[in-house]
Amino acid sequence: MPTNPWVTTFTPRVWTSVADCGVALTLRYLCDPRQRRNSAESIWEDLLDAFAANDDIDYPTIRRYINPDEGKPGTGGPATEEVAEPSLAT
Repeated sequence: MPTNPWVTTFTPRVWTSVADCGVALTLRYLCDPRQRRNSAESIWEDLLDAFAANDDIDYPTIRRYINPDEGKPGTGGPATEEVAEPSLAT
């Protein structure tokens, strides 16, 4: 029996809304409170796997852009049309 009179069902639910960088997903689901982080991680991993499996779905990411290695020749990048792989040497 729910204690909140407005909650009549505990069925998992997903709400969507427009966000600055795409679509925001808000999830409601029941889980063991001690497993909340694990269940959230599992849901996000499955969602990211689904994104990766579809070429027409993309999501914003942040990455370091090294203009001398990756940029266009006219903007200070490499002199050839080939893009150099960034160095991972430590």
